[in-house]
Amino acid sequence: MAAKIFIIKKEKGKIAMSSSNSSFKLTVIIHAYNRKNFLSDAIQSVARQTLDKKNYEIIIIAPFDDFKENLIMNGFKYKFMLRNLNYTYGKTIIDGIKDSEGDYVAILEDDDMFHEKRLEYIYHILRKNNYPKNVYIHNNAYPIDKYGRLINSKKILRKFSPPELDKFIETRANNLFGTFNTHIPNFFMNNLSSIIIDKEIILKRKELLEKIDTAIDSLFFINAVELKSLIYNIPERLTYIRLHDNNLSHITEKLNYKTKLMKLQKFIEKYEKAAELIYNEKYENEFASKLSLITFLYANFIKAITYNDTSIKMEDIIKYIKAKQELKIEKSLINILSLFLISKIPFSIRKYLLSFVTF
Repeated sequence: MAAKIFIIKKEKGKIAMSSSNSSFKLTVIIHAYNRKNFLSDAIQSVARQTLDKKNYEIIIIAPFDDFKENLIMNGFKYKFMLRNLNYTYGKTIIDGIKDSEGDYVAILEDDDMFHEKRLEYIYHILRKNNYPKNVYIHNNAYPIDKYGRLINSKKILRKFSPPELDKFIETRANNLFGTFNTHIPNFFMNNLSSIIIDKEIILKRKELLEKIDTAIDSLFFINAVELKSLIYNIPERLTYIRLHDNNLSHITEKLNYKTKLMKLQKFIEKYEKAAELIYNEKYENEFASKLSLITFLYANFIKAITYNDTSIKMEDIIKYIKAKQELKIEKSLINILSLFLISKIPFSIRKYLLSFVTF
C-alpha cells in the first residue's frame, strides 16, 4: 500500500532557496532487506525530491530485483546493486560508496521515506557554507505506522522530534556537548535515515564498518565527534520513520512474549557484537571513547533481559549514567532502571514481561 505523505506545516529557520550548483552531488543509498512492500515508497520519496535531479543520485542495494516494474520514476535513473547476503550492512554501505559520485551521503532504510524537500534543505545548508568537509547533518522526523499514517502518540512523537531539537544548531562536534539547554536526545545520534554525512566520516573506520551489521549510526556519530566535524541540527521533520513489527530496532506493536523475545534475541546478537567491536577501538578523543562505552553498556543491558542466567550489574548502571551525564546526553533513567529491575526477575517470569517493554 502506498504511504500517505504528510506536509510540514511549520518551517523553522527556513533557508532561502537559490539556483543549484551543477558540480554539487549528493548520494542517496537505499538499503533494502526483505521488506518489498515498503521499498517502492522509499525509492519514490527520493525520486520526487525538489532538489534539481542533476545534484543527486540514487543507489539501490537489495537482495532482489523484482521491485522495478512497480516504480514511478518520471525518467529519473538510478543505480542498482544486487546485495550479497553474506555481507554485513556496513560492508554493503562501503560497496555502495565505491560506486557513488557524491561527496555527501544519505542512507535511507527501505521502510522509511524522505520529505520531498529534504535534500533541497540539505543542499542549501551546504552551499551556504561553501560545501564543508567533515559535516554531520541531522533532522527531526515523523513517526508513521506500517500504512504510512502519522502516529499521534505524544510519547512516540517526542522520541522522533524532541523539544530539545526544536531549534537550528550549527557547531563543531567538540563544542556539541553543552550546546543544548538540557541534554542531547538519543535520537540525534541514532537514526540513519535522519542524517546526512560526508564520506570521510563514513570511512573513518572502514575496517570496523565492514564487520558490523548494526549500531552503524552510533559509529558514524562517534566518527564525527572524533573528527571534530561540523554538526548541524535541522528542526524540521524531513524524514518519515516507519514503525512496524518487522523492524528489529523499533518494536512498538503489541506482540506476545515469544515473538518479541525471538525478535530481540535476533537483534541483540548483532548489536552486542557491533557494540563490543566499537568499544574495543582506540579513540584519541575522550568524548568518542565515552560514546563507545555508552553503546557497549546499553547492548549489555538489552542482552541481560533477553537471555537466561544474565542480569544487569549496578556498577554498569552507574557507569552508564555517569558517562551520559558527563556528555549531557539524555539518560532515560526510568527506562534503564526498569531494565535493571526486570533483569533481577527469574527468566521464567521475565520473558512474559518483555511484551510490555519498549526500547
